[in-house]
Amino acid sequence: MCCNIAASPGQILNIGEGAVVGMGSTVTRDVPPFTFVVGSPAKPKYKVTVPMTLETSFEDFKKELIPIEKV
Repeated sequence: MCCNIAASPGQILNIGEGAVVGMGSTVTRDVPPFTFVVGSPAKPKYKVTVPMTLETSFEDFKKELIPIEKV
């Protein structure tokens, strides 16, 4: 399982605190804090409300994700 982080020469990409990058995603822009991004290119899909840690089960993490509405 992997993802790609692609920046142009001289560009800096920031992955925010608590952010999650879905497997197989390609990150080409900054990822805001506490945001779950997926796809190629990666786009925000969910707001993360429970951090993914060793103490958090995947089921607890998953049920607390809040979908981000498309505008």
